Amino acid sequence: MSTLRPWVRIADVVLIVVFVAVISLPAAGMLLGWRLGPALQERRAPAPLPRLGAVPLQALPEAVDAYYRDHFGFRDAFIYGHNRLRHRLLRASSDKVLHGRGDWLFYTGDRMFKDFMGLDPFTPEQLEAWRAALEGRQAWLAERGIRYLFVVAPNKAMIYPELLPDHIRSFRGRSRCEQLAEYLRDHSTVRIVTMDEAMIEAKARHIVYHANDSHWNNRGALVACRAVCARLHAWFPEIAAAADEAFEVSLGRHEGGLGRMLGLEAEYAIDAEFLAPAGGWRAVQEDVSPEADYLWTPNRITGTVSAEVRTNAAAQRRLLMFHDSFGRYHLNELLGEHFSRSVFLFRRSDFESLRTLVEAARPDVVIDELVERSLQEPLETHPEWEAARRRRP
Repeated sequence: MSTLRPWVRIADVVLIVVFVAVISLPAAGMLLGWRLGPALQERRAPAPLPRLGAVPLQALPEAVDAYYRDHFGFRDAFIYGHNRLRHRLLRASSDKVLHGRGDWLFYTGDRMFKDFMGLDPFTPEQLEAWRAALEGRQAWLAERGIRYLFVVAPNKAMIYPELLPDHIRSFRGRSRCEQLAEYLRDHSTVRIVTMDEAMIEAKARHIVYHANDSHWNNRGALVACRAVCARLHAWFPEIAAAADEAFEVSLGRHEGGLGRMLGLEAEYAIDAEFLAPAGGWRAVQEDVSPEADYLWTPNRITGTVSAEVRTNAAAQRRLLMFHDSFGRYHLNELLGEHFSRSVFLFRRSDFESLRTLVEAARPDVVIDELVERSLQEPLETHPEWEAARRRRP
């Protein structure tokens, strides 16, 4: 036994050295700027190194800790490895992303699957609030000779329920959108422009939603554009959506938002189809900076405004559209082809912004677009809209 003691001591020393080296690597990597593996794409700025004197002394430990958490050596590699093991190999879902069949991912936020199962229905009071909000907008705009459309983008799960896990798919219920559409059909002149049936019909020929995203793809946006144009055509016969043959198709990589939420955007990146008119886009995007565009002055809209303006000299009508992220996923550029001037605002409509832009843009039609999961709270009401609603026969 005595002859083994030197080797035991050597093994102990080696173990200690290896242990110290391993636990020191992150600090060394941080100091020397070493990187390992892919960089994470985080939608936030990392915590800065606090400067003495610029941070109160009592807040300094927390600021230093935040800096270290965002900059310790090989941080991206450790997080990527953890994400890959947990989500890619073990297929564990996160609090916002659910693994479906194959490589399909589904967003779970905003009580999405409670709605899918019919477990979060509207109350009678909520349905009436929606009716008042939509009818008020419609009546107020009608007094100014402007048409109004309310458009709902379907949740991806409603179009691809067969790709959901069995324990969710088998409990499909009546959604809020279906409940609201039926209520308005029975009690109101307002109609929701939905496209579920058109999307389900189109998916037999093409993929209409990104597998790694909660949004529709170019094909799905074209289906949505056609659904909107079909309603507009009854008012403005010159508006008609183009056929598939009018578009050229190219392939490109799409790193979806759901893959990014898992920290595996490159792992879940897909080849996606991108559509463009065969003759080129007719609508031209304009500069809409607050300093340059007449829409924002003199009645500057309060709050953060993300706007897009497109002009097409060959068209006749004017459009004002309030939208969420589904508008940005190609619907805006497709709709912009049908109007002489299209103003798109990435926000929910409210009285001040609608009044200001109706006066400035003089639209022929106003569209409110929301994704189905955003129907939890009704759109804003306003006394002037309510008065217009009560004046309607």
